[in-house]
Amino acid sequence: MNFEGQENNSKLNIENLIHIIRNRSLFILLSSFLLMILFSLFSLFIPNYYKSESLLAVSNDNLNDSQAGFSELAGLAASFGVGEALSGDEKADLAIAISTSRSFLETLIYKYEWVLPSLMAPKQFNSIDNILEFDESLYDSRQKIWKKKSFFSEKEKPSYLEAHEVYIKEVFKISKNKLTGHIKMSAEHISPVFSKNLLDVIIREINLISRSRDKENAEKAILFLQMESAKNSLDFLNKSISKLIEKQLEVKMMTEISDEYLLEIIDKPFVPEKKSYPSRLSLGIFGFLIGLIISIVWAIYSSNNKAK
Repeated sequence: MNFEGQENNSKLNIENLIHIIRNRSLFILLSSFLLMILFSLFSLFIPNYYKSESLLAVSNDNLNDSQAGFSELAGLAASFGVGEALSGDEKADLAIAISTSRSFLETLIYKYEWVLPSLMAPKQFNSIDNILEFDESLYDSRQKIWKKKSFFSEKEKPSYLEAHEVYIKEVFKISKNKLTGHIKMSAEHISPVFSKNLLDVIIREINLISRSRDKENAEKAILFLQMESAKNSLDFLNKSISKLIEKQLEVKMMTEISDEYLLEIIDKPFVPEKKSYPSRLSLGIFGFLIGLIISIVWAIYSSNNKAK
């Protein structure tokens, strides 16, 4: 009997709910459409964002292949402090670590004067002239000088640490496909041109940094090994050292001839034509659903108060 009573009560509650919704249907629909319109109008004040993307692969492991018959010297190389070539996964992880580091962004800001203003003082994108306009209260684009945020502000130019937060949280994204090892980069900004240009310089600078590091390390290793060879009188050890020097010369050669040293471009960055955010249709639908929920809850609440 208790179960039957509970079933009857639930039926009554559902019927009562349907009755309330039917009686207040006009109010519910008007409220829902009103919020949909408000959300749609609000979306008009949100600037369009554009996302440029690039697909990359780590460089071919030519040097790794040549080291296959060189494994017997691994212990000797380690004793001399000469490291082995990185694997594909290690190269991908290195590229991710470099591109997301604070020192890397500091390098970009130092080398490319347009990076910091575009990150910290964008206002709107002028699609007619195809240029990014800046917030003149923060940055004077004509004189290329920064202004104080307020009278109480101590500094004018944002630091690279402040820019790094914007860079990582709002603009730049990078990920690695664990199955293929490919790297996907993206940059999202109100300027489609900046999104594309930023990815271009990121890829270029990662390759330059890795090339210069490996070249410097190879030159130091060659010099060190030559000194060790000069001090050593054992023929078999000198032969092994000569092979180590040969491998370091190969590394140095690759740094000289390869532009895409660490990352090879599969799909190059592009200037996006369609916005990635916001979706005004999605915001309108979201507003309608929110209005629907709020108006139904309000209709039930007001009907219960009247019944009391």
